[in-house]
Amino acid sequence: MKSKKALAVSFLLGLVIGIGGMWAAVNMMGGAIVPSDDYSNIRYLSKAGMLMNYVSDSYYRETDMDDLADGMYKGIVAGLDDPYSVYMTEEEYENWKLDLAGNYCGIGITISGDDDGLEVVRIVSGSPADEAGFEIGDIIKKVDGKSYDNVSELADAIRGREGTRVTVTYERNSNLHSETLVRERITVKSVESRMIDDYTGYVAITSFKENVSEDFKEAVDELKKKGADRVVIDLRDNGGGLLDEGIKVADALLDSGNILTYIYREGKTEKVPADSESIGIPYVVLVNGQTASASEIVTAAVKDNEGGMIVGTKTFGKGIIQSTKRLSDGTALKLTVVEYRSPLGNVIHEKGIKPDYVVSDTEKQLQRAVEIVESTD
Repeated sequence: MKSKKALAVSFLLGLVIGIGGMWAAVNMMGGAIVPSDDYSNIRYLSKAGMLMNYVSDSYYRETDMDDLADGMYKGIVAGLDDPYSVYMTEEEYENWKLDLAGNYCGIGITISGDDDGLEVVRIVSGSPADEAGFEIGDIIKKVDGKSYDNVSELADAIRGREGTRVTVTYERNSNLHSETLVRERITVKSVESRMIDDYTGYVAITSFKENVSEDFKEAVDELKKKGADRVVIDLRDNGGGLLDEGIKVADALLDSGNILTYIYREGKTEKVPADSESIGIPYVVLVNGQTASASEIVTAAVKDNEGGMIVGTKTFGKGIIQSTKRLSDGTALKLTVVEYRSPLGNVIHEKGIKPDYVVSDTEKQLQRAVEIVESTD
């Protein structure tokens, strides 16, 4: 006997097919002209319903129709072959919002991906990872026994409901280690600052969460009070975040000019001008291969407007913007809706931004940035 959900799918399938047949009949009698796109949509919906019913009836184990439906919705978006567009379940959407707000449930590590693997680049003090002895430079090999090649997918696997367990396998000094940790609520401070010497300040922006632009300005003001008349701004391993926060930080670094150029689907372009007061002191921006998205907006704006020098390695190359729409059932769709380019119109997506000073040695990047900013008049 079929479950109620399976019967509901059967009813929906019959309704869709019935409507399709009715529209076709009306069209054949000359009573209406139905756009071909409508027929295509009905055909796809009918096939989806038939597949769900067949899988539900014939799979060798009991199925969950909600899981099948989520898989179907995710598959529709996956058909775009765009890793930045995604359908989110209600739980995934709530976790995503928490992450943007600067807190999430996980173990407290930041991961960077390069040719050497998925490497731990930051550890939140007092987090489960910190307590378990994780170190910067550890290479994450598996999560709950599964390997990942993508930073985003790995991060999603590590995160989860508060109080649940996750087993992380990592490599250190060519030796493999596994730790089972309990996920906790992690609160991330996205702006960190300190004095490097008597006159040089340092501000690291680890991600563009809510209110980061205000935190950045406050950090610079505090450094000025401590005697800083120049600053190094570190965007290394910053994978982006909120577009508006990136634009506001870029605006704070420019006296004039444009911040970025939007390129819309129909070919229309729109420039975003800098229109607020800048921080008013010389600066250098540090970047690397994991500097992406909103971080690249800042980098491109500074470079094209000659606001300060860029030091490090070529940035990641994510020059597209997503809009997230919450659906009525609590799920959400994050969809790429526009491309952005540098103020001078240079393509960023899949190309990245080359620094003014290329410094490949990670340990020497900050030193070189300090030398450059100290030589600025």
